[in-house]
Amino acid sequence: IFSNHTTIPLSPRFPLVTISSCVRCSIHPRWVFNSPMMKFSFFSQRGNAEPVADEELARDKMGPFSIQPETLFQMVGHKDRETLQGLGGTDGIASALKCDLRSGISDLSFRQDAYGRNALPPEPPQSLWSLVRDALQDTMLRMLMGAAMLSIIFGMTLENPATHVVERQTGWIEGAALLVAVVAIVAVGVGNDYQKSKRFREMEAVQPAAPVEVIREGRRVRVDPAEVVVGDLLLVEAGQSLCADGLYVEGQNIEIDESTATGESSVAKKSPEGDPFFLSGTCLTEGCGRVLVVGVGTNSFSGRLRMSTRVESPPTPLQEKLSQLAKRLGRGGVFIAVFLLVILSVKQAVAIAVYRQPFSLRDFLDYITLSITVVVIAIPEGLPLAVTISLAYGMKAMLKDNCLVRALASCETMGAATSICSDKTGTLTKNEMTVVHGWVAGVPFVVPGTGVTPADPSSVLLSATSRSIPGVSQEVLDMLALGLSVNSTAEERPLETEGGRLAWTGSRTEAALLGLVRLLGFSYSDLRHSVAPEHLKTFPFSSVRKRMTTAVRGPSGEVTTHVKGAPEMILQDCTWVMRPTGQVVQLGTPDRAAVL
Repeated sequence: IFSNHTTIPLSPRFPLVTISSCVRCSIHPRWVFNSPMMKFSFFSQRGNAEPVADEELARDKMGPFSIQPETLFQMVGHKDRETLQGLGGTDGIASALKCDLRSGISDLSFRQDAYGRNALPPEPPQSLWSLVRDALQDTMLRMLMGAAMLSIIFGMTLENPATHVVERQTGWIEGAALLVAVVAIVAVGVGNDYQKSKRFREMEAVQPAAPVEVIREGRRVRVDPAEVVVGDLLLVEAGQSLCADGLYVEGQNIEIDESTATGESSVAKKSPEGDPFFLSGTCLTEGCGRVLVVGVGTNSFSGRLRMSTRVESPPTPLQEKLSQLAKRLGRGGVFIAVFLLVILSVKQAVAIAVYRQPFSLRDFLDYITLSITVVVIAIPEGLPLAVTISLAYGMKAMLKDNCLVRALASCETMGAATSICSDKTGTLTKNEMTVVHGWVAGVPFVVPGTGVTPADPSSVLLSATSRSIPGVSQEVLDMLALGLSVNSTAEERPLETEGGRLAWTGSRTEAALLGLVRLLGFSYSDLRHSVAPEHLKTFPFSSVRKRMTTAVRGPSGEVTTHVKGAPEMILQDCTWVMRPTGQVVQLGTPDRAAVL
């Protein structure tokens, strides 16, 4: 309720209005303003009274949530700390979104209706008619159709200069042949584009996205990125690309590469006091933590950026060159036809004026027919068809190599490419890492069945039956397995989308090391649970330090620090080495050389 004579701005387009009283109507969910000058229920920026039903519909859509998605988007997009503080900080926004910052959300109802789904609306597929219409935008095809119509009209209405007879039965054949060529060109191009576009849509519909982890009802749950909703607690770690906008909840040494959003090459450090805003589409380079999701889909930073880039593709270089060629040929043909018509007309006029020849309209009609014929002949009707057939042949050839091309013109673009840059992981490989050989306490070993030939003749095979490394004591293996298990964030979880099949989540390198723990006969989950959380302190992997460290307090109070990372960085700080028997000796130069 406003106090008497309160001055408030209604809209940038309207002046300030003095309100004498403002009360909340108890009958209808709307504001009622009473003023000496005016009385109104609701005022929009356009100055029109909005129906109360629209406001009620908006309220029904938002459900129990009080913050509009646009408010959250503007706050995160502009990194507006004033708006954040005005909404009560992260705690206030979490409360408004019905989210507990420890256990997450417990109710998914109304969230997608109020804040949208974490997916962009699919682009409407091009219909067959729209593809035909686009194909007919080609300049050369338009000139061919124009030439065909002129050829049909004049062929059936004007006399043949040779026979001086109007050949209505055969005069349309040449023009019809040009139309058949146009139909063939359009049919080949449109048919290929429509078929490949349909197959691409089918592939995109079944293409799985990398699952993410959220906390719901106090449990860690793996979900598809499209199922992430506003209010979720998203678990993030180094190397992960954010699928939604969010706010900092908790974490350790979180740094993010925001170059895709800001263009700045330097990483942005995240903290509650500094920059607590997370932009979708950016990538974590260091650290791990929890993020409160506040923007998804078209209400997120990357969503609106991607929606703004949905524009029609520009013409390819070949299409531009063919269009320029058609214009040049058309202009040249018209110039020659007009020049020929003028010369012949002057000749006929001289013959009439000087040599007293009788005037004949038929001669001038013959000259016009000849000029039109020159224009038609100047347009190469076979060139567009030859180009289309060659591109279609290239598409078929690429399909034999398992390269599916969406648009016919892409073959021409790929033909001009000199270098192709591709991500190896997940494209040329299976994105599954495995330990194949290593060095433990001075003993080099090779994992059998991996197809790796040991470079060191002294290498031993990891025994699959005894689950041990020959020559290495059990004490050393116990310490190795404990260090690899607790100094890691990867874990194995069932995939709900694949019938409960177990799969590794987290760093692929850590997953490979935990696979080695299993080969040695240990359970990484049992080793982790053997250490109480209060006796564990983890320092996440840092791209600067190139290592990850975990300190473990033992039963008697001693602290053991487990470190993994780049060998050249860790060996700089090492002075002792453990032998296969468990004996600790001075680290010498030969041992350093053996590791590197």
